[in-house]
Amino acid sequence: MKIRQIEAAERPTVSLPVQAYAFESSPGPRLTAAGMSGLIYGVLDPDEVVLRGFGQVPAEAAARLRLLFPRRIPYLFAHF
Repeated sequence: MKIRQIEAAERPTVSLPVQAYAFESSPGPRLTAAGMSGLIYGVLDPDEVVLRGFGQVPAEAAARLRLLFPRRIPYLFAHF
């Protein structure tokens, strides 16, 4: 069995159309891992994320994040 190297001219090429999209709105929230974890776990409000330095959250995004990740008290209960 012989193995030969394919020359660059022999390689198949595929061209895909590339489209660029421009968003008119401002960028959404930028969160650190700690900020996102705090929101998901329910211990931080989007306003607290900004106060603690865990990211930047615009007002519109803060309202949406509150609906997605409501504030919860993370207590675990187990009966022994």
